[in-house]
Amino acid sequence: MSLAPQQAGREAGDRPALVFAGPETATIRFGELAAAAPAALRPGRLPVAVEALPHRDALLAFYGGLARGVTIVPLDPRLGTRERADFVAASGPFDAPRPAGAGASGEAPPPSPPDDERPLAIVATSGSSGSPRGVELSRAACAASARASAANLGWRDDDLWALVLPWSHVGGLSILLRCLHARRPVLVCGRFDPQRTARALERHRATLLSLVPTMLDLLLELPERAFPPPSLRAVLLGGAAAPETLVARARARGVPVLRTYGMTETCSQVATERPDRPHEGLRALAGVELRVRAGEIEVRGPMLATGYRPGGPLPRTADGFFRTGDLGSITQDGRLVVHGRADDRINTGGEMVVPDEIEAALRDVPGIADALVFGLDDPRWGQIVAAALVPAGTPPADHALAAAIAVRLGPARRPRRIAWLDEMPRTGPAKPDRREAARLAGARLVPLRYGGRS
Repeated sequence: MSLAPQQAGREAGDRPALVFAGPETATIRFGELAAAAPAALRPGRLPVAVEALPHRDALLAFYGGLARGVTIVPLDPRLGTRERADFVAASGPFDAPRPAGAGASGEAPPPSPPDDERPLAIVATSGSSGSPRGVELSRAACAASARASAANLGWRDDDLWALVLPWSHVGGLSILLRCLHARRPVLVCGRFDPQRTARALERHRATLLSLVPTMLDLLLELPERAFPPPSLRAVLLGGAAAPETLVARARARGVPVLRTYGMTETCSQVATERPDRPHEGLRALAGVELRVRAGEIEVRGPMLATGYRPGGPLPRTADGFFRTGDLGSITQDGRLVVHGRADDRINTGGEMVVPDEIEAALRDVPGIADALVFGLDDPRWGQIVAAALVPAGTPPADHALAAAIAVRLGPARRPRRIAWLDEMPRTGPAKPDRREAARLAGARLVPLRYGGRS
């Protein structure tokens, strides 16, 4: 099977492709998708940036790119204005969606593009440098990732995969691609809300679900009668390290949790627990080679990204392995154990954020002379962003500070705790000491609230 909507329409025309959860359920079938998708987007030379909303028009633009072989750039609607501008400037240029005007041009439907090395999507990531850039994923890599997932989970005729992750990230994007490849429907749930999501899962009898640990924690706060629904057969849990206590709580309630490991550069998961043997831990998926050298996890396989924009080809070892930057080990029986990041990145609710770029934005806020950012352990989010700040004169009032930060940074990157220091500690004449700043800030940290939330 391929990732071309035209072929999916020919093979599964009457099957549902997209089911939109809501008061009035709307369904788009594969035949309808094959007819509408090419008209949602004109062909062009540049990648097309699409606001990655869980809405019909945005999704049709995405499938239109697949139908026409146009590269799609799914933009996170939660990004701050400056973050988005920085990403476009660094990774672009990108085009805006241009509807083809169904039936107006009289053009014949485009032929189904093959799943080859042409870029399917450019997905934003901070990368190890902290600079915003895109990861280029080819059609062939995405198809290989879909096949690897299917080899682990299998498919049933009644499968319905609930989309609650944002499809601007590879976790949500991969759900759209896996289901298209398998000719199975996606339940489009909209923005995550525990109660609304649980009702949608129950009402539509969803069988598959992908979550980050924070989402699972919130769903487990609901009464047992509300979550999980009996229809669920697998819940993929990834995007961040899942606490053992969280997984134990979920499994004790009967949630069929399967932990996963992957990243944007590998088109999502490359190691996942087996549905019939989850106790055996993370195992490499079909077609994936994993190894650990000098404590770092390395990956080889057909699902690897092409490279970065900017940054060029994906960095690989001489024998073709991608160095992930993650620390880990492999047991004698082949189980992958992930120990954490090899850098300073903060993983908050499945969002990987980089202190350097947050610090740059904070130093641009009136009233802040210097800033150092670090992660704080948090039982719900895994980590939250905290900042040690040095004022430029009198520190701004909290409400003014929060407002200034909110226009520069998206929710995941905003500091939730701050402390004012007289000066920033340094290990030398110019190098700031992040660890010492976190220690000094410790007892002084206070919540910073955005719109009534800390």
